[in-house]
Amino acid sequence: MANKNIYVALRPRPLDASSSCIENMVLRLDIEKNAVWMQDNSYSFDHVFDSLDSNALVYNVLVPESLKVLLEGFNFTILAYGQTGSGKSYTMGTHYDQSKEINTNNAGIIPRILQDLFDAIKKKEEEVETAIKVSFMEVMIY
Repeated sequence: MANKNIYVALRPRPLDASSSCIENMVLRLDIEKNAVWMQDNSYSFDHVFDSLDSNALVYNVLVPESLKVLLEGFNFTILAYGQTGSGKSYTMGTHYDQSKEINTNNAGIIPRILQDLFDAIKKKEEEVETAIKVSFMEVMIY
């Protein structure tokens, strides 16, 4: 991920076969050029993922550089935005598993970054005193 103040990535949710808009699909991804075509309009992003790309891939592309910045003492925000049912909670959210294993492909950004953050802190616990403050907000409008 480039060193930028704002980085915008897109991963559309996969359409299931029963979706009524699959026949009229007007969204076309150009992953190599990080662009999305809708009808005759092109929109550029910093990164475009395929709808079937795993949460592990999304995390590995978007988060490691920001985690380094966080460990240097700077803040960062990851924001998921989209319509209801577009996959925000899936991409960001937790993945409950009886084994408590986080690093499966379904685990979202939040459990992955917390795991990596605490692992990094543990490695430096003798050198650095650490205080962690985390906020998470999910807004749901009915």
